[in-house]
Amino acid sequence: MGKRIIFENGHYYHIYNRGVGKDILFKKPSEYLFFLKKIKKYLHESDVSLICYCLMPNHYHFILQQIKEFGISDFIMRLSTSYTQSINKKYERSGVLFQGSFKAKHIDREEYLIYLCQYIHLNPIKANIVLHPDYWPYMNWLEFINKRNGSLFSLDFKQYILQNHINYQRLVLDFLKNGQVDDRITSYMLD
Repeated sequence: MGKRIIFENGHYYHIYNRGVGKDILFKKPSEYLFFLKKIKKYLHESDVSLICYCLMPNHYHFILQQIKEFGISDFIMRLSTSYTQSINKKYERSGVLFQGSFKAKHIDREEYLIYLCQYIHLNPIKANIVLHPDYWPYMNWLEFINKRNGSLFSLDFKQYILQNHINYQRLVLDFLKNGQVDDRITSYMLD
């Protein structure tokens, strides 16, 4: 069993989980949309900033920044509970939907933040679901490249990208072209 993370305010964390037994979490577009609505609701109630996200059929990835104490834990607990209850009712099932507690990795160097965002936004391509990140609507890639005005993206982080003159679209597409996962971020990835 891994060491339990103590979430610190102002710090960034890679949060992820999958369906129990690697089962499908999102069977229909309406289920992705329901989950996204719940993300929006609980983000504001929990005082958490969402930097990056990608919902995949059987798992999810978030990069979150904690604003106030217990924000991340509260956010994930409320989101997971709400979604599980909804799916259990819809499919007349019972029990857990997610594989144990969510996983969390502290992003201990700011430079890894962008690398990890790239990895997360390339998830649907690496899984052979779509050929280009533009084609997967269940992540905030389009917000990163200013093609969609979604509300699940930290404006402070958008400012960070601009201030540091990061051409995020070029970085991701180069990353895609090279097909290499940078060794520096392997410890932050889903096992």
